Amino acid sequence: MIEFDVRLAKVADLDGINKLIRSPGVKWFGNIRPKFCGKDSLFHPYQTYRMLALCRHTSALVAYAEFRNYPSITALPTDSWLDWLTVRYCLTLSISWLNALFFNFCIYKSEYSMVLVEIIKEVFYRENRVWYLIAVRPPFVQQPSHFMETFDDLEKISQIYYPLEFSTEKNNNTQSLYIVDRFKLLPKITYRKALAEDNDDVIELLEFEMPELREKLGDYYIAEEVMRQDPGAEKSLLVVAETSNQCEETEMVLFLWMTTDIDIQFYVRNYEVVSFGNLVKPVDGKSFHYETMTVSSVQRRAEASTFTSDALDDLDAITILGGLQRVDSGMSVASMGKVKMSSIAGTVVDAHVVEDNKFYMRECLFSKFKYILEKLHSTDYYLRYEQNVINFIYPAGKEPAGPAAIEAASNVFFLKSIVGGRNFPLSRLFNAIVAMFCAYPDRDYCMMQISANIKATRSYLEVLQYFMPVVSRPSNECSLAEVYITHRSTIFGEISLYKLRKEDVSVVHSLAVGNSTKEIGSPDSTASSFSYCSKINERADLEHEVHVLDAIMKEVLEKEFKYFDRVCGDSAVPLP
Repeated sequence: MIEFDVRLAKVADLDGINKLIRSPGVKWFGNIRPKFCGKDSLFHPYQTYRMLALCRHTSALVAYAEFRNYPSITALPTDSWLDWLTVRYCLTLSISWLNALFFNFCIYKSEYSMVLVEIIKEVFYRENRVWYLIAVRPPFVQQPSHFMETFDDLEKISQIYYPLEFSTEKNNNTQSLYIVDRFKLLPKITYRKALAEDNDDVIELLEFEMPELREKLGDYYIAEEVMRQDPGAEKSLLVVAETSNQCEETEMVLFLWMTTDIDIQFYVRNYEVVSFGNLVKPVDGKSFHYETMTVSSVQRRAEASTFTSDALDDLDAITILGGLQRVDSGMSVASMGKVKMSSIAGTVVDAHVVEDNKFYMRECLFSKFKYILEKLHSTDYYLRYEQNVINFIYPAGKEPAGPAAIEAASNVFFLKSIVGGRNFPLSRLFNAIVAMFCAYPDRDYCMMQISANIKATRSYLEVLQYFMPVVSRPSNECSLAEVYITHRSTIFGEISLYKLRKEDVSVVHSLAVGNSTKEIGSPDSTASSFSYCSKINERADLEHEVHVLDAIMKEVLEKEFKYFDRVCGDSAVPLP
């Protein structure tokens, strides 16, 4: 069987693509006329993907394809294709803006027709939310043979749709659609709970990415975990995924290890999880329990408190030797004033300064600069440390307040391990995340962690793109692991754009302000007891930003500008 390497096309491939287009014995579909204008114009039009395929045995370029999020129809506006499909065709498929791409052009050597499947698979692997690839076939027009399109090979893997005006007797020369269905082309993945007899297959699968586990836990640790009978055994869930290979044999390709055994209070104390509902279900007007916790947090200082001229003036003012006078001292602030320095020898050249004092003034200035540099290099200048008291609130169920009630209110499960097989496409791990949330339909968050002393595996690194890091709090705990979290809506929801409306102004306004007003404080705690009046006004700076944003939105709403809002989440529970 011939194997191919499919990848994105690069500028360095222009010569090879140009040569392929002019080669004899090639097939293609799509508009090939612009391709004959020369290699310099090949990459000019926008394309979502430019894919090429190389024969693995000979390293020869055998195919080139272009995909885009709208069809290559000149007379059709790029944002009207969904209306065009709805009006002209009676489609039984649920095609939307987000789940379809257009297969606008493909050229390949005729003896490698099977490369079409490999290219389409690669696009599906890269775009997890794309369900359909659509190629538009124009009506037949008599033209030279070197402009004739060939859809025979694509027809074998796609379903053909004709427009409403099509008639086999009166009007059979019409436009048509060739639609490739993701779920019919890609091999199906079957998930099931791991059994004790899967031990050898799972360990062989894990051996590729984590060979140290066998040495550490033995040869039967999977079977031992599956057959556990202790009270906490039901919290652990081991899942394997299987596919059918080319010989129609079942093959294990994926292993998942999940658990609900999570110390939620530990993460509330040591990580910033307030924005994730503190990892418990919302109260929603029901009875609830609550516990008071004192936690530490670090907030980023506002831009007005860092590198603005007022902020640097403040930094200079608090470096006066001996410190600033206290408010209740009744004395004025002693200042060295401005000192004129020579840029060559570093000596004081101010004529109004007594010679005996110049040495001390130079030392003072050196100390001032040294303090400023140390301050600018310290994290305290950019971050504000705070101690906060929070109310940890969770729904009251059948259990009394305590660990059992917190566990019942948990809204998160933990991904302990995820490992794909050696030949399993890592981009299909998105499907595994979907399966994980299906295994826990009553929980909205999935969490995973990477310890500092353990190297992340390739499967871990692949799924991290669907997670976001959780900020750790200042803590007395040693070696806190890096924690990542994702929400159900990240996987099942849709991100959509729509034009700004008047009713959206308040929402955009609140997003821009956020919690900034709560964080506004003094620029430096060491200066709070001094009589020096800070020039920094963080509130005024924030109000200025909001004023600019309001002016932009007003201009957009009153004139013909386009300004888009992004909406996240179309699942049962929206993304917060």
